[in-house]
Amino acid sequence: MHATTVLLALLSAVLSAAAQGADGSVYAVPSAPAKVGVWSQNSAPFYSMQANGSDTGFEVALRQSLCQSAKLDCKVVLLPNLADRLTALTNGSVDFVVGSFSVTPDRMKEIDFVQPYYYSAGAALYAPDATHAQLAQGGWQGLRGKPVCVLEGYYALDAIKSTYGANVIPIANNDEGISKVKAGQCVGIINDSTQSAFTRQVPSTKLDGWEGISQVAGLPPILTQPYGVAVAKGNAGLAMRLASALVDDMKEGPNSPILQWEKEYVVGAGFPPNPQLNATVNAISSFE
Repeated sequence: MHATTVLLALLSAVLSAAAQGADGSVYAVPSAPAKVGVWSQNSAPFYSMQANGSDTGFEVALRQSLCQSAKLDCKVVLLPNLADRLTALTNGSVDFVVGSFSVTPDRMKEIDFVQPYYYSAGAALYAPDATHAQLAQGGWQGLRGKPVCVLEGYYALDAIKSTYGANVIPIANNDEGISKVKAGQCVGIINDSTQSAFTRQVPSTKLDGWEGISQVAGLPPILTQPYGVAVAKGNAGLAMRLASALVDDMKEGPNSPILQWEKEYVVGAGFPPNPQLNATVNAISSFE
């Protein structure tokens, strides 16, 4: 059976159960409180903090819509490090996470991801511009033995080490990565291919200190995975509410709110439309 057919059949069953109030948890009531975890580092165009203290980006718009459509009284919990997303879910500090959370089999052993997934990205190398030609010539295999900075908790960390043989230098945050690259301790930083915060093409979202550093164009992104909204393992009630809200944002074809946010924040930052998102919107919009 085609993967899209399986997804839509699953959504039909989930949404039917939600409509019938089949879940007996707090999330079966008309409205409920919820703590939503947000990775607080600049990950434009998905999330960034403005000078006035308010946040903006594709996932900010998505988060706000989910809270409203799912009738959740949301309290935002800022998560300073990438690894905090999983930890906060497993220890109950947050109820769900919206934060460029790549879906992987290992993560699905510990937490649940809500379908439909809403985006996808691969791992890309960001390095000083002057080194691009040399790095691209060797390809990903050319990173073997080279020191590469990778955020702790990054989904592709183990594969970068085991498959491509890079000497992975774990970093807690982007500031640490900046320091190590400038000191020559890392040839670059591996991060999601959708992060305009690391590109020279979008100066308004560029991280302080990253001038002259951008994505190595000669190294196409690898290990592409979907982004999903994550909940604690077994929290079916909340998952049903969020699934219904996600479908609401994707069911109007080209006029779907999620495509409008993509156009404003992601395409507006210089990226092409995401094939996975468009395929999901088309499937949901045509589903009866």
